[in-house]
Amino acid sequence: MDVANAICKEIQATCKFKGESFDALIPNLKAKRFDAAISAMDITDARSKQVLFSDAYYDSTASYVALKGKATLETAKNIGVQNGTTFQQYTVTETKQYSPKAYTSLQDAILDLKNGRIDIISVIPLYLRI
Repeated sequence: MDVANAICKEIQATCKFKGESFDALIPNLKAKRFDAAISAMDITDARSKQVLFSDAYYDSTASYVALKGKATLETAKNIGVQNGTTFQQYTVTETKQYSPKAYTSLQDAILDLKNGRIDIISVIPLYLRI
C-alpha cells in the first residue's frame, strides 16, 4: 500500500482501494472495473500480452511456511498456493511430490495450515511481514 499511496500522492490523485482475489486482477483490469492494479505480480510474457506493467519495483522469491515442529519440505504432502500465481504454476509443473491446493486468499491457506488440512504454504516473504 505504501507504493500505491506514494503514486497517488505523486500524481495528485484521490485513489480508492479495493481488495480483489489475485486471480481476478488481470480479468477485472481488462474489464475496466478499476484503473490500475498493484500487487506482487511477477511480470511474465503471458501477462504482458494482456496488460501493461510498470518497471519492476520488487523482486519476489518464494518462501515456504509450516507450523513449527510439523512438516518440512521433505515430509510435506499437501501444499497451499495462491491461485493464479507463478508459484502455483511452478508447484504444479515442477514439484510432483506435493499435492497442491489453490486458494483465492493467503488467509484461507493459513487457516487450513493451522487446522492441519495442508502441510505447508508457498508465499512471498513480503506477505509475511507483520
